[in-house]
Amino acid sequence: MDINQNAIILTPKTPVAGDKLKINYTGYLTQTGDNNIYAHLGYTDNTKNWSDVSNIQMYRNANNDFEAIVSVKDKQCLNFSFYDANGNWDNNYQNNYSFNIKTRPDW
Repeated sequence: MDINQNAIILTPKTPVAGDKLKINYTGYLTQTGDNNIYAHLGYTDNTKNWSDVSNIQMYRNANNDFEAIVSVKDKQCLNFSFYDANGNWDNNYQNNYSFNIKTRPDW
């Protein structure tokens, strides 16, 4: 999948089920001057159909990019795209941004 790695930064780099994930968005929507950018999130398990879909408002940080912190659910894949209040979308050229979720081993 062709992912524009310059548009997002994940902390940690691999989402872990049950943990918090910080998403920093630095893509082209940050240049529009719109301070209302949202992450459109969903999960997939063995299909392309999204479940547990939500929209989360992101906040501009000191680096002038946008960030949000989300709780990662126990699914196979986390998918997201971004949009602003004017209806502009960054969905990675209709591929969305998709990351496999790591499961935490039982200790």
